Amino acid sequence: MPDKVTCIICPKSCVIEATKEGEEISLNGESCNRGKKYAILEVTDPRRIFTSTVLIKGSDLKVIPVRTTRPIRKNEWINAKELIDKLRLDAPVEFGKIIISDFLENGIDLIATREATKNDTGNIDLSRKF
Repeated sequence: MPDKVTCIICPKSCVIEATKEGEEISLNGESCNRGKKYAILEVTDPRRIFTSTVLIKGSDLKVIPVRTTRPIRKNEWINAKELIDKLRLDAPVEFGKIIISDFLENGIDLIATREATKNDTGNIDLSRKF
């Protein structure tokens, strides 16, 4: 049974059927070479930017959001989460700070995607009714 891949390279969002027979991959539905390349990578080596949160001490924030600088293999996400669950950061943390260099792969870093100062309340108006 073929895998259906929705191409995200351009706004056309082609639905590409990819059939893998041994090492050979046949495609149906791609309208450009970029879509063909995307579908082959999606079937053989799917990757995504990994996002999560890490516990932080010394700040009013409990956690700080993090992400990888480049996509990692989807089959590595469980390992990534296990590593992140062991992390504890100390405030202050700057936006973009490298938390772990070469996170799971060379050249892919784990970075903070928010600043956390000591005793940061996150600029949330606690008097506001939701």
